[in-house]
Amino acid sequence: LHTRQLTETAALQHLGWHEGAGSVDLVINSTPLGRDTPLDLQAQTPRVLDLNYRPDGPTMLCQKSETMGLITQDGRALLLEQGLLAQQLWFGDLPTGLRQAMAKSLMK
Repeated sequence: LHTRQLTETAALQHLGWHEGAGSVDLVINSTPLGRDTPLDLQAQTPRVLDLNYRPDGPTMLCQKSETMGLITQDGRALLLEQGLLAQQLWFGDLPTGLRQAMAKSLMK
């Protein structure tokens, strides 16, 4: 599906950071904001997906969201999947134990 079709099919909307306060199901942050400094999260959403990642643990946005009792995921899982896909595309295989080794390193 193209982005436009997916947006229409899933009834997705792009809202500014404070526009959707109290009315969204999922907050997705795809900007560098919130990686190392806290963001003012106003939305009363059950889930936060921050596509950023830090080598030493969750982003500040995820940390703050977790203290608010929200379900969070930072970008480390996305980075893991991108790395595994790159391995398959470049080398044609996925060595046994690679996923576990990469996940152990990323998810410290």
